[in-house]
Amino acid sequence: MQLGRRETREDAWRWVQANLDALLQRLRGDEAAGFMAGVAGAFCDQTHRAEAAAFLTPRAEAISGAKSQVENGLEMSSQCIREQAPIAAALERFLAK
Repeated sequence: MQLGRRETREDAWRWVQANLDALLQRLRGDEAAGFMAGVAGAFCDQTHRAEAAAFLTPRAEAISGAKSQVENGLEMSSQCIREQAPIAAALERFLAK
């Protein structure tokens, strides 16, 4: 939930980065894969998407089914970025005036 809110997303992301390995040890494989997919899909900017890909992809390799789940989450992030690009460009032009 915290990753889904703009106000708490950055703190939640730092928490995930600091605690994911310990958390994964406590989850079943399907739970871990689903959680990682949710994290991967939580971002709508290229910087965080790249960070999530670099952080999650190696860990997903060790969990059955997690690689495809993380890829799906990263694709959701990519779709958000593509959808927001025209809006962001128009907003930047408007604010520049």
